[in-house]
Amino acid sequence: MILDRSKEKTEDFLARHAAGNLTEHEKITLLKVMEMQRHAMLMFTSCGWFFDEISGLGTVQIIQYAGRAIQLARELFDMDFEGPFMEKLSRAKSNLAKHKDGAQIYEKFVKPAMIDLKRVAAHYAISSLITNYRDTEQIYCYSARKEDYQLIQSGATKLVIGQLTVTSDITFYSETISFCSLYLGGHDFSGGAATFPDNQIYEHMKQEIITTFERGGHCRHNQAN
Repeated sequence: MILDRSKEKTEDFLARHAAGNLTEHEKITLLKVMEMQRHAMLMFTSCGWFFDEISGLGTVQIIQYAGRAIQLARELFDMDFEGPFMEKLSRAKSNLAKHKDGAQIYEKFVKPAMIDLKRVAAHYAISSLITNYRDTEQIYCYSARKEDYQLIQSGATKLVIGQLTVTSDITFYSETISFCSLYLGGHDFSGGAATFPDNQIYEHMKQEIITTFERGGHCRHNQAN
């Protein structure tokens, strides 16, 4: 199952090893628990501790494994182990003054690398300004299905706004996420992603943003639902 994370293989694994028929919520919970356990084991990878500098590539990698286990524990049990973990990391001093200690290394290199479904949606929003995505796309270990998508252009400036259902191919967890991204030319991109309690709030937000954007000049629309 680790070497082949396809939905078919995962479903077959669950069918063979689960005590009974699982609901979708139970499958997601079970897969998250197993993924948390996998990263908890990976964080003890011995090569990460063979170096004399905590900011080294191998050591940062195993701290990232620990960070993923902490992230999943927070989602599953609403328990936050990050504080105590960082307190312990702060006792591990770096040989480089710019890195200070393990806690600062965690803040600089581990937390920015953490991925959740909203960050996947934000990546999609920005990259869709320069990439023509299909209705369903594979983004690394996530599946993204377009629910609503509107592109508006005024000269070199582009605005994209829409909704996306993002699903983890590892845990099956899924969310419908609203996104917006603005391209001002060159390398100037900005945007964000959020979930809304109902579609009416999303539509209101969408119309407000489009109206504000269109005040800047004549725009060309490209909409897909």
